[in-house]
Amino acid sequence: MRALILILVAVILVSGCPQQHVTQQKVVIGAEATSAEPAAVADEKVAAKPSPNLQLVTSTFKVEGMDCADCSKAIENKLIGLPGVSTVSADDKRGTTIVQYDSGKITPDEIIAAIGTLKFKASLARP
Repeated sequence: MRALILILVAVILVSGCPQQHVTQQKVVIGAEATSAEPAAVADEKVAAKPSPNLQLVTSTFKVEGMDCADCSKAIENKLIGLPGVSTVSADDKRGTTIVQYDSGKITPDEIIAAIGTLKFKASLARP
């Protein structure tokens, strides 16, 4: 019985957030070994390498259910991998994600759909 309680406590402590996230791993070549990446800071931006001839647009999305730093990081990692996305800044405290993207390569609906694959409900924020 004691072992079962310890296992349950460990699972609760490890999970932390009700959303299911994949743990991000960072591999450093050299003296350092592989280590888990720390939780994202809300003000931190994730940026991709810009390409020439961009039609950059910045949009703010309301994201329901984004309630922790791991949620923010999961959204940032998902969106920065999309073609045309330049920068992403997800703020779990405000429930918003600001995305700078090339409107010739991706639409707001495609960004909303990508956020939806992570089980969050997103919409364009009203100005």
